[in-house]
Parts: sequence; C-alpha cells; structure tokens
Amino acid sequence: VYTFQNCTALEEIVFPKKVKTLEFRSIEDCIGLKRIVLPQIIEDKLEFSRIGGVSIEEMIFPEGWQYAGFETMTVKDHMIISDQKLLFAWGDVVLPDDGSITTIGARSCSAARIGGELILPECITVIEEYAFSQNASLEKVTLGKSIQNLGTGAFSHCKNLREVQIDTPHTTWGMNVFNGCSGLE
Repeated sequence: VYTFQNCTALEEIVFPKKVKTLEFRSIEDCIGLKRIVLPQIIEDKLEFSRIGGVSIEEMIFPEGWQYAGFETMTVKDHMIISDQKLLFAWGDVVLPDDGSITTIGARSCSAARIGGELILPECITVIEEYAFSQNASLEKVTLGKSIQNLGTGAFSHCKNLREVQIDTPHTTWGMNVFNGCSGLE
C-alpha cells in the first residue's frame, strides 16, 4: 500500500496507460516528488489520501483521461473537483469563491501551496478530516462564518501555522483539528 513512502529522492512517477486502482497514499513523504503522469484509464478506484509531505508541481492528465467513479470530475487550476467537492489540489492553489467548491475533501490539500494565508471563501461550508494536514505552506488560517463542519485533524501537523482566526459561531468540530501545529501558542 505504501509503495513509494519516504522515497525522498523520487522526482517523477509515470503510471502505465491503464490501471485498475490508484491510491495516492502510496506516495506519502516523498519530499522530492514534483511530477506525476496519470494513467489514461483508471478502471476501479481513485483515492487521494495520506499524501502529506510532498510538493507536487505538475500533474499530467493524458488526453481522453477517464475515471468511471466520477463522471462529473473536472480538472482546473491545479484542482480535481467533483460535485462541488475538492478531491485533490497540488502546486499553487487559490480556492475559488464562485460556489464551484463547497466542501474541502479529506486529505485534499496536504500537497497544495496555499501561499501562507488561507482565507476560506464564504461558499465553503465543510472541511473534511485531515484536509490540510501536514501542509507546510500554511501560516495563517481564517475560518469564516459559513463553516459548518470542521473534520478531525483538518489542520493537524501544519508546522508553520502561526495564527488562526475563527469567525464562525456554529461549527461542529472534529477531534484534534490543530493537533501538532507547533507554531500555535
């Protein structure tokens, strides 16, 4: 399952044209990984989890890319989105405020470069478990009034996180939301 875990010198992964299952938890802590070339067809399962400790700059989707599990999946601006849920983000990311995303999916932003400060757009209502866990680029987070659910470990182990502003009075909090954020006082 952890095929490439801790392969610190690994810079690129090129998958074969067709695979049955692709689980991204197999690349956790590959700090040198910059580029992934996806297979053209994923037959069964695509899972983005446990991808912390990487800083992917480029993800290549071959022409005619297909995944049967998400007919509504779109890829734009370094993000994979399906049914208003952000599934995965990489490289430099700015979350849109146009309502195209309402949920930040589990472990979806660990590899994204947010640019220091994250101000969540008002259209975001749910941040799932470990959504930003281990994100090294986060320094400040502002949770707006629209956040209704904050998943377990949503911002855990963000070692450079120094400031959190919470403007939402009615949020359901999971456990250990900011666990391991050594920069918070």
